[in-house]
Amino acid sequence: MAQTWDAKAAADIVLRTWAVPVPDGDSVASIATSATGVTVDLAEKTAYNLAAVTLSAGAAGVTGSVLVTVITTEGLSLSETFYIPIRVSTAALVPTLRDICDFALRKIVGNGEDADAAELDDAVERFNDMVALWSLKGVDIGLSAPLAASDTVTLPDGYIAALKFNLRVACHDHYDAPITAYDASMADATYRVLANTLVRFDDLSMPPILRRRAAELTEL
Repeated sequence: MAQTWDAKAAADIVLRTWAVPVPDGDSVASIATSATGVTVDLAEKTAYNLAAVTLSAGAAGVTGSVLVTVITTEGLSLSETFYIPIRVSTAALVPTLRDICDFALRKIVGNGEDADAAELDDAVERFNDMVALWSLKGVDIGLSAPLAASDTVTLPDGYIAALKFNLRVACHDHYDAPITAYDASMADATYRVLANTLVRFDDLSMPPILRRRAAELTEL
């Protein structure tokens, strides 16, 4: 039975995932794709049997389709077709930084509860530190940090997902709260999509002082 992924704009590069229903004791061994109306830039397995598919291109108003075929370590073949509408706008989601922080803190403060002022300040601080560190690593998403909680974050939808999940991991680490395997996997996968899209040079070409500073910030 076919499924529908969230829409993307033609200019966006986005990550979409499939939680592959492998039997207990089995795991994803390989992934193959066949697409029409959209381009598959990368298809890879991640932790916890998620198939991560990076998509680009497409024409506004057209619905693309992607057939994902997985072969498991036990030789089982699993396939699923995904439809993805292509819309005109490059930023259907225009959240505020408060919205992103609320997502990151939701499992800490509880569903339906609001973060208090101190918790929100912590999340905002970690967001700005995270964006600054990403920029230092060459993953510059184009935000003029530091941002305040009330500022809007106008970026392609795929960037928003990376910010949400990576800030959630940072906040859970700060409060020594457990993080789910799914959240950790999504944070890693969405960040790698940004890095593959935005980095214009590898670490070896980075000036030594920046490499040292990046290592220092990573240890904070």
